[in-house]
This record gives sequence, C-alpha cells and structure tokens, in this order.
Amino acid sequence: MRFHNPIARHTKTRFIRLNTNLCEACWSCIKACSNNVIGKIDLPIHRHAHIDYAEKCEGSKECVRVCPHEAIICISTNSG
Repeated sequence: MRFHNPIARHTKTRFIRLNTNLCEACWSCIKACSNNVIGKIDLPIHRHAHIDYAEKCEGSKECVRVCPHEAIICISTNSG
C-alpha cells in the first residue's frame, strides 16, 4: 500500500492531468486504468482520485474517456 503525502500533489503523469477539484469520486478512472496508476483518497470529508504511480502511465488515456466530470485531461507530448 502506498501512503498519500498530503503536501505533495499527485495530479499528473507524462500523459494526463487530474484536477482534484473537479473529481466527484465516482472511481471510473480507477476501474479503467489497467496499470493501476490512479488511486483514491476516500475519507468521509475528503474524496477524490489521485495519481499513485505516474511512472506506470503508458498514455492509453482511457481514464480521460471514462471520466464523466472532465476531471482528467490529456497533456500534449512532443515526440521530438
């Protein structure tokens, strides 16, 4: 289990950015991510998804497609 550091912001990988203010804690992104990149904060008064393992993100962007609240967006990456 990876512990959440409340000081550091776990909001992006090379491919996606997560806006925790827009997250409604539906967990669709967690279910869609086959690499377990996205985790959750699930406390009674503090609930949202966050990035647990940014280095494992391969850029499928399935989490972007399934988020009904548009809390996850694509980040442009340059290949050169």
